[in-house]
Amino acid sequence: MKSKNDYSDEYQNLRQKAEQQLKIKSAKIKTPNNEAETLKLLHELQVHQIELEMQNEELRIAKEKAVLAEEKYIELYDFAPCGYISLSEQCEITGINFSASAMLGKERSKLLKNRFNQLIASESKYVFELFFNKVFSGNEKQSCEIIITDDQNKQVFVFIEGVISPDGESCFLTLTDITERKKAELQLQASNLLIEESENKFQQLVQNIDECFWLRNDHSMIYVSPGFEKIWGLPCQALYESPNIFTEKIHPEDKQSVLEILHSDKFKHSGVFDFNYRIIRDDGETRWINARSFPIKDNNGEIFRRAGIAIDITDKFQKHMELIKAKEHAEESDRLKSAFLANMSHEIRTPMNGILGFADLLKNPELNGEEQQEYIEIIQKCGIRMLNIINDIVDISKIEAGLMKVNLGESNINKQIEYIYSFFRNEAEAKGMMLTFHNSLPTEESIIFTDREKVFAILTNLIKNAIKFSNKGTIKFGYHKNADFLKFYVTDEGIGIPKDRQEAIFERFIQGDIANTRAVEGVGLGLAITKSYVEMLGGQIWVESEEKIGSTFYFTLPCKSKEENKNTSSDFTQNESSRAKKLKILIVEDDVTSAQLNSIYVNSFAQKIICVRSGQDAVEACLNNPDIDLILMDIEMPVMDGYQAASKIREFNKHVIIIAATAFAIAGAKDTAIGAGCNDYIAKPINRKSLSALIEKYFTK
Repeated sequence: MKSKNDYSDEYQNLRQKAEQQLKIKSAKIKTPNNEAETLKLLHELQVHQIELEMQNEELRIAKEKAVLAEEKYIELYDFAPCGYISLSEQCEITGINFSASAMLGKERSKLLKNRFNQLIASESKYVFELFFNKVFSGNEKQSCEIIITDDQNKQVFVFIEGVISPDGESCFLTLTDITERKKAELQLQASNLLIEESENKFQQLVQNIDECFWLRNDHSMIYVSPGFEKIWGLPCQALYESPNIFTEKIHPEDKQSVLEILHSDKFKHSGVFDFNYRIIRDDGETRWINARSFPIKDNNGEIFRRAGIAIDITDKFQKHMELIKAKEHAEESDRLKSAFLANMSHEIRTPMNGILGFADLLKNPELNGEEQQEYIEIIQKCGIRMLNIINDIVDISKIEAGLMKVNLGESNINKQIEYIYSFFRNEAEAKGMMLTFHNSLPTEESIIFTDREKVFAILTNLIKNAIKFSNKGTIKFGYHKNADFLKFYVTDEGIGIPKDRQEAIFERFIQGDIANTRAVEGVGLGLAITKSYVEMLGGQIWVESEEKIGSTFYFTLPCKSKEENKNTSSDFTQNESSRAKKLKILIVEDDVTSAQLNSIYVNSFAQKIICVRSGQDAVEACLNNPDIDLILMDIEMPVMDGYQAASKIREFNKHVIIIAATAFAIAGAKDTAIGAGCNDYIAKPINRKSLSALIEKYFTK
């Protein structure tokens, strides 16, 4: 800063110049003529002098302020946080502040007069050259990013802005260190690459799995995987547009339970959900899903998002339900077995008790004739009851074993109906009930070709049950002709049958109410036998019933004449003369008794019978006897089973007939046997007529 003496000298010089100018002007000015003009001129000179002094003071103060501003500008320039550089047209550094020199990694004095472009990294030189040329070729501000290297090869990322000077001979650059920002950008790019790679892997994962992943906040769905389309049968976009689809598609029977969980305080605080429920798709299909969710919390521990997974468990659930049903069925079978055995014991012991008891009483010589006759009638009734039980057991055993025969012949249905009416009328009236019947056909048209005894047994069982399970009202029975069959009915006003038992009553050993079997007598075989008889005759049976109102049993029988059934009757009456030619038969059976029985069954077809006890022996027998016509092959055998033996035999003999015989009458057994090379399949215990029909199927011409 300048001193006051410096300013005084400048003032004196200015004064001298002013006096010289005054003398020149005075020489041109006329001398005043009088004293008044002189005084006036002197006054003006004094005023002018004062004005000059005041202007001079103002100039001095302004100059001091300018100097001070210049000093402050220099200070701000040197210590500004941004770097400032002045460059000549030759790119020489003509001015630089401390921040710029710090960025360049050198002292300011060592940078002046040096070329700036020599400090730029090679990969940035071209960029800077374009920038530098643009600055000197126009008046607009230019910018670029470059890399500067110092003596230690340390790289500094710099953002430069530049403008040309007013005289056009230099340019001014502003430098900003963006090294940290660049590092952050590079890290962000690396992170984005990792995120992108992770997203790609995640997308590949969710594209190839059936589960549905989802992410949402309280208002909208953020993400849902393609598994949603597989489970719900809707496009993912539908869920983005309407997140409530998750709850809207819940089965009505499950919706309330799910909503109670979602609206509970526990879920709102924990965000945890794990529940199995059903959904109904737009195509009407019902599916079981397991839905689970968990919370995503912010730094304050507050839930701001939820993620979850939904899995289609329909197949798993169905298998689970099948296992439960199988377990319940096994338990029910066990319960029925126990109930049947207890009931059977009671039903046999009760009439036996009556027979033995009253037989013992008949030994009393003091009995009169009336008492003896009464006791004999009781013994007779007990014997009939015992015989009925034994007949039912024998009949159901025959049906189970396939030994029940159907004897077709002409039968007058009207006469059977009338006979049954007369047979049961007194029994019904004894309980205070009325028995009525209705024949819809005239007598000459009521003759059909069927098994008379089985029709009688069917109607007898149904009417006996109607009387047994009724205590009032009217029992009606009869039939109507309907197209090619007769529809029979037996209606009562008895106790009725629960809806859930109306199919079970036709199974073996079941009565309408197992829990109250003691209410009426019987072992629960009547309806099972009846159903079997109806089906053997080509009909169907069903029941319509309401508890405490009554029941109506319906069954149908084909309405055919004898001529129409000539072909049908041949199925039940085999003519030995029509049987197959004499055959060479191989019986493969490890059980001696079964082998002997099978030999007897096929004896009428056989010219020669060979018996072996294993699959391996069967293969050898076929190799040694290539003319064997028929093989009756047991499946469960030691060394080699029947399936393996059949496959081996088929390797060298494609023509022999092989019939598989097994005690394991399970679903798919026939397909397995045929797949192994057998021609046909028969289940044990073997029914002689069924076996004969199979043999004739392949050998009768």
